[in-house]
Amino acid sequence: NFAYSTHEAHAYKAITPIIKTAPAPVAVTYTAHAIIAPALVHPPPPPPTPAPTPAPTPAPTPAPTPAPVRYVPGMTTLLYY
Repeated sequence: NFAYSTHEAHAYKAITPIIKTAPAPVAVTYTAHAIIAPALVHPPPPPPTPAPTPAPTPAPTPAPTPAPVRYVPGMTTLLYY
């Protein structure tokens, strides 16, 4: 190429590449080791407690009513029935 000066010819000289073969792994083997960790054992949850039942309410008692009084004319005491 006429565009390049002969003073820079050393930068453009043809070089022979050096080709080396690099060893590549063919396969990788893997061995599984035993797990070294404590096994956590969770206890079972306690059984559910039943909800408290409300106390039974007693039946209402009737209010005491006075006994019927009968008026009999001429008597000094009252008759209760």
